[in-house]
Amino acid sequence: MFVARFTTPDDPAAQLLIAQLNATLQTLTGDDGSSSYSPEVFDAAKDAFLVLERGETAVACGALRWLEEKTWEIKRMYSTVPGGGGQLLQVLEAKAAALGCEKLVLSTRIVNTQAVQFYLRHGYVEVAAYGKYKHTQRSVCLGKTLT
Repeated sequence: MFVARFTTPDDPAAQLLIAQLNATLQTLTGDDGSSSYSPEVFDAAKDAFLVLERGETAVACGALRWLEEKTWEIKRMYSTVPGGGGQLLQVLEAKAAALGCEKLVLSTRIVNTQAVQFYLRHGYVEVAAYGKYKHTQRSVCLGKTLT
């Protein structure tokens, strides 16, 4: 059983999970992904940062970043335990809907096949590249309409 806790990216548990995510991405893709999400631009009025805990241990994290009207972007998704990613995504989607989001988008590296397959299993589909991802061939952009 997981407990969801909304916090900020500077929360020590969040920072620990982000460091683990960075190391994992560095090994997998050759880039730790940190240039795509700056905690300093976190806006508590529009954005959300979630940590999932099992007992006293933080096991998963993820962020919602406001992108444009009715669209938020999923950032820094990471889970250290089976089932954590699905629960994390479910809570993030519910929070996004509560914020007024109608569409969620994200980008991940094509080489990160586990992440791509995870999102496809959860109803995400390939969408047009957006923002900094428009001119790169190494990423895939995915999205989901919330109802």
